[in-house]
Amino acid sequence: MQLFQCMLPLLLIMSSGNAPAQNSHDGFIFAPLSSGRAQAGTQPDNHASTLVELKNGDILTAWFAGSKEGAPDVKIYGARLHHGIWSAPFKLAQAQNVACWNPVLFHTRDGRLWLYYKYGTKPSTWAGARKWSDD
Repeated sequence: MQLFQCMLPLLLIMSSGNAPAQNSHDGFIFAPLSSGRAQAGTQPDNHASTLVELKNGDILTAWFAGSKEGAPDVKIYGARLHHGIWSAPFKLAQAQNVACWNPVLFHTRDGRLWLYYKYGTKPSTWAGARKWSDD
């Protein structure tokens, strides 16, 4: 499996191949909130995305999002690209009363998919967390 990591602050990946971005937001994976066409679950503030190719060829992305960076409602969200169609955002991780930060998705040699992330109120007090899946 190939690992893809990149910064996509607003998930601005082109969903239509190499076509240039259009003013109508058609080039976005997810329509921005301001478009009036945002999917359910879209948050106003999104940061630090990571991508990984899954065993079946789908793409999984994760990022942290919430009302504003550092707010206690900030969680790790994900979405899956399956047959060229992105799923609605879904929650992958959250911490109680503190923000989650900086997700990283990767596979280990045994094929296990890992999600590492941080949580806490400020960098000096952040703790690390991880989840895994064999699916």
